[in-house]
Amino acid sequence: MTTDISTGMEQADVHEEIQPGDPSTEVEAPVVEDTAVKALNAVLIRAAVANRNAERFNKVDEAAKADVVRVLGRKGSLPVMNPLNADEEFVQITVSKLTYTAKVVDPSASKEWVKERYADKVEKQTRLMPGTTEQHVFNVLKQFAPYLLEEVDVVPDHVINELALKSRLAQRPMGFGGEVGVDAPPGIVVEPSAPKVYVTFRNPSVVDDLIVSGIVDMEGNMLGGDE
Repeated sequence: MTTDISTGMEQADVHEEIQPGDPSTEVEAPVVEDTAVKALNAVLIRAAVANRNAERFNKVDEAAKADVVRVLGRKGSLPVMNPLNADEEFVQITVSKLTYTAKVVDPSASKEWVKERYADKVEKQTRLMPGTTEQHVFNVLKQFAPYLLEEVDVVPDHVINELALKSRLAQRPMGFGGEVGVDAPPGIVVEPSAPKVYVTFRNPSVVDDLIVSGIVDMEGNMLGGDE
């Protein structure tokens, strides 16, 4: 006995039902997020933003300190009152005092100036005649062939250092005898020190309170016209 198990579907119909690639039969694979890559990218973005903010606030800091130097002057120092509490000095702002540095930028010119004006600062030094290069026989030559040697006038380095020190104290190029201006020793430059502003907090949390209260912005500018 034969059992009819026909589905009533034609052969082509069966093939169409199971045809590979048919969107109606495909199961979408779940999208797996690469959390490790995203986390790494987030860290790098945070570093980039922090770096940019640091550059921005460094410029704000420099500008604010320049204003402090302008209003306080060198060696100036004042406490800062808390706008939220008139009795509290929450920070001290101090500007460094003015100092000078002197450096020798042209030692040859400075030494020639010393030779012309201060013979007592010049010392005798023995050296090989030009063209004689056998340094290792220097002592031998000095004893047995002195005609190959000559004595010359030289200005020792310590003398030039003395000039630099005197110039620093005078706050301008100056000679041993007080020569300045056109008579000053050449080759010496005297420069004033750059001002430094020191911020000494007594209660740093006040800054956060001022920002939260809307009294200053993130750059420290007073808001609402209050000065």
